[in-house]
Amino acid sequence: MAEANVQVSKNSSLLDELEVGYFELLRKNPTYTRFWLSFLISNGGTWFNTIAVFVLVIEITGSELALGGIMALRMLAFSLPQPFTGMLADMYSRKKIMIIANLISALVALGLIFANNTENLILIYIFVILLMALHALEVPASRAALPNIVKENELLTANAIDTATWSAMLGLGCALGGFVTAKYGVNIAFIVDAISFVIAALFIYSIKIPQNNQEKEKGSIIKNGIKNIFYGWKYISGKKEVLRLVFAKSIWTIGGGGLVFLIVLVGDNIGFDDFAIGVGVMFLARAIGVGVGPLVSRSLFKDREKWKYLIGLLISVSGIFYFIFGLLEWTMLSISLIIFSHAASGSNWVLSNVMLQERVPDEWRGRVFGTDLWLMALFNSASAFLASIFVDQNYLSLRDAILVFAMLQIIIGLLFSFWMVRGFDEDVSKSIN
Repeated sequence: MAEANVQVSKNSSLLDELEVGYFELLRKNPTYTRFWLSFLISNGGTWFNTIAVFVLVIEITGSELALGGIMALRMLAFSLPQPFTGMLADMYSRKKIMIIANLISALVALGLIFANNTENLILIYIFVILLMALHALEVPASRAALPNIVKENELLTANAIDTATWSAMLGLGCALGGFVTAKYGVNIAFIVDAISFVIAALFIYSIKIPQNNQEKEKGSIIKNGIKNIFYGWKYISGKKEVLRLVFAKSIWTIGGGGLVFLIVLVGDNIGFDDFAIGVGVMFLARAIGVGVGPLVSRSLFKDREKWKYLIGLLISVSGIFYFIFGLLEWTMLSISLIIFSHAASGSNWVLSNVMLQERVPDEWRGRVFGTDLWLMALFNSASAFLASIFVDQNYLSLRDAILVFAMLQIIIGLLFSFWMVRGFDEDVSKSIN
């Protein structure tokens, strides 16, 4: 698979001729179609759950800092296991990992029903940590498996579909979750979440996922796991292109993590009667952008040699739209700026994913994507928690905080662009050898 990707990516005009369309991929590759349906259903339930958790925390505590804490905790629980879960995705069956993660997640989601009161705030935090840790188990396996179930001329299209699906489920799940939570309460959201995980596991069970496992060494899984994590980091640090691409998403979250937290608060200030509905609308705007961006970039950015410049510039473009949003009056019309900002971030996500999948051999891919997601989630949680402190302690107003984090994102994107240009090898074949 790696060799095929190299051959195609050397010739962008050939890729343009061969790259399949969205419906063509879903029609002609039934394995990917079922893989995609699993991804769609699982993510829909996850985001349906998210608004319910946010509302539950606000109802219990009434604190912006507590809300920022739960967002940061979610990302930390997602980030900290990533090096280990990425290693598992290289050494063990990715299919089994995804099935196990979904089934246990269903049980944990049901557990949230019993935590729905002020006496069980700690229990809510524990269940949220468990859900995100299980998500951390599934995602590296999923991202590493994708190139093995699509052809080389389907890879960009598959990544665009996956990102658009994630955004659609983010928007639809959060919007519906907001309305349902406001009308029926949080327990319905938790039940829907559990059902979605079970259905997702059944779809994964029904498909075959090829994999080149790394040879298992004798000894305990902990000892060998730690050793293989360090092998993975050594591999990343020894590949200049891979090292830079691994930071592509996390650089966005340095400013973007705080901005996503801040638009949750904007949802309570934009004219809706219910906090859950306001947050759902803001997340819907974010989702539309993340979904549209990759679809547009697939058509506009056909010259792959320019992708290395675009990844960093798209981070800055995302910050520019947030900065303008911070200057204007917050209305339904100004929410369109959130859409444009996240269209840029969604494009950054897809381009960096494809470039990594093309450059990293199958036996290293789990650890590379585990590290990629670890850095992203770690920076995201730090950024969101810092933003919550600034607002909760009145160091910055909500509007000023948006301007500060947006400017940070603009600057860091430009610096990253400069880093990507210098020392980035154009020959993909060199980076996988």
